[in-house]
Amino acid sequence: MKRKVLSLTVLGFLFVAGSAFAGDDFIKTAHALFKPIPLIPPDIKANQLTPEKIELGKMLYFDPRLSKSGLISCNTCHNVGMGGV
Repeated sequence: MKRKVLSLTVLGFLFVAGSAFAGDDFIKTAHALFKPIPLIPPDIKANQLTPEKIELGKMLYFDPRLSKSGLISCNTCHNVGMGGV
């Protein structure tokens, strides 16, 4: 019985260790494909950012009338006070 437990423990360790090495490759691939979100939005010539557009975005984000029930805004699930995620 002890031998079986030891064998399963060793196999489990090897599986986890192998997954960790595979995870390194996965992370490298992800970094090559995806770039960080910029701190400042890009300036699009055809659609300039204005204070009015920023205010409209805030109003829409917090407006529960856009939901089917009329009770839930984007901020309900993506609370800005908690990082927005």
